[in-house]
Amino acid sequence: MGGFIDMKIIPLPFTLVALTFLAGCSTTTPHRGFTGFTIIPPIADADPTRRHPVSFRVPTVMQVVRDGDLLAVNYMSLQATNILVGRKMVTGFMREENIYAGGTNHPVCMGFDGGNVFVSGDRVYYLSQNGNPQPGQNMTFESHISIFETDLPAQHLWEPQNRKLFRILWTRSFKETIRWRAA
Repeated sequence: MGGFIDMKIIPLPFTLVALTFLAGCSTTTPHRGFTGFTIIPPIADADPTRRHPVSFRVPTVMQVVRDGDLLAVNYMSLQATNILVGRKMVTGFMREENIYAGGTNHPVCMGFDGGNVFVSGDRVYYLSQNGNPQPGQNMTFESHISIFETDLPAQHLWEPQNRKLFRILWTRSFKETIRWRAA
């Protein structure tokens, strides 16, 4: 018959089926699943007093575009700059972004990125979340970007600002007022 295979079902003893099915299941083998992120300790011989120049790529222009409930933020160009950094210190960027409207501050983002090149891709925010400005309301978007050094390597849930050897090395602030336009 075209396209069909003639199959016969052969009965197997229950114990053979049960042993085959349970062969991969063992109660004596410990589970080797995800055990969490490794905590990386601080760099023991990091020395902020012995300085050397490091090149960074930093943002020079911020563009903010509002489209209804969306706010798109882009840092359109980067330039090189040299900053003195401590020996074996870890560097990174700290970004703090806020929206001000009607006399109220609406924090939008606070985060850290390790390295020496600013991550400049588009960031999109939904204005209707967290009581952000609604249609019909003008607002100001502010961004503060800092380069820092620390003795703590980048890792999951990184909070380098809580370290004794945390230091801000460079800061640039951007501010743009966004006027609401009716559609």
